[in-house]
Amino acid sequence: MLCIYLLRRGSGADAVYANPGTERPLVLASIIATLLGVILGAALGACAGFFGGLMVANLTDMSCFEGACAYFALFVGLAGLVVGAVAGGVLAVWRVNRRKLKPAA
Repeated sequence: MLCIYLLRRGSGADAVYANPGTERPLVLASIIATLLGVILGAALGACAGFFGGLMVANLTDMSCFEGACAYFALFVGLAGLVVGAVAGGVLAVWRVNRRKLKPAA
């Protein structure tokens, strides 16, 4: 339904998709943005996940016998790392490609 709504007549989408006089950003720009997005997203996701795991372990009075609370926080941090890396890469590519397209010279 969203695709039908976005591509309806009079939405202006035909000017973006059917105008041969526009050019896309360089592939190199997309690759660099993706790498930076993955790295930054992974770092932020790991920090947020580790902090969230520590908070959950403290709020639930999780046993720290043999490091159980630290293992829990570590695994939540790893999950945050993966989610952050994927989200950062997708967001970076989206941000690079959503720029207003310049007319081809």
